[in-house]
Amino acid sequence: NVLLSSPVTHTKNVVGAFLTTAAHVPETAVAGAIGAARRSMGGQGGVYITDAQAQLFGATMGIRDAWGAAARGFASGEKTIPGSKIDGGKGKRPAKAFSAEAMRLQGPLGTFVDNLGHVMTLNRVPTKMLEFEDAFFKVTAQRMSLYEQGMRSGRNKGLRDDALAEHIAQFVYNPPANALKQADAHARYVTLQTDLDEVGKNISGLRKIPGMRYFLPFFKTPYNAFKYALVDRTPIGILYGDSAAAMRRARAPGASKADKAAGDMAMARISMGSMTGALIFGITM
Repeated sequence: NVLLSSPVTHTKNVVGAFLTTAAHVPETAVAGAIGAARRSMGGQGGVYITDAQAQLFGATMGIRDAWGAAARGFASGEKTIPGSKIDGGKGKRPAKAFSAEAMRLQGPLGTFVDNLGHVMTLNRVPTKMLEFEDAFFKVTAQRMSLYEQGMRSGRNKGLRDDALAEHIAQFVYNPPANALKQADAHARYVTLQTDLDEVGKNISGLRKIPGMRYFLPFFKTPYNAFKYALVDRTPIGILYGDSAAAMRRARAPGASKADKAAGDMAMARISMGSMTGALIFGITM
């Protein structure tokens, strides 16, 4: 609770979530440029720069829903999109461990423990704020993805102008199940709440060693942060991980438009991440 209550923790959570959510827009714009270059040489499909414009519009249109989801997350722990920075939450607010109910106490002692729990945890406001922050950025990222997918879907059907706008509106209002699944996955990705892969699951097994959780109180978020920065956005991603797999699928015979778009995005992430890393390294030196 001390870790989760720290103002530094909340600053990192908000700034980090803002950067990872917002970074998807310029990455998509760069992917659009990659797609345009490929199409100019006879290729097909891929990302268009208008996809980044759709994301920005989606963020604007989803702001009200994001505030609403954040408020519900703070008040009750309700999660519009599963996942939490608090390991072990499993989609709901963790049990109130510092309470008379949890300790099976009654009478004056129980009342004393309840009151002490409220004081020692600052009435759980800091941990509730983590849920507030995560819900806000998850819903924002989800809406950005839905508008982007709606734009791509309408474009693939050859729609333009008012017909395209109507298609996107209907797509977002009643999204296909696979589009909603993809949007939810994107929301978890930018907030570093993606389910652990096989490597992560194996490493997380160390936390089962008695006493190890005191040294590894959290695992999913730092592991996903490591993958986000040092695998998906460096030259490592060319050879290993989700980015490498996406680029292989994009080059394979019979690759779909979605595969080509995913390949463009992978190239954009690696390019922008590598350039950013080189810039920071130069400044540091």
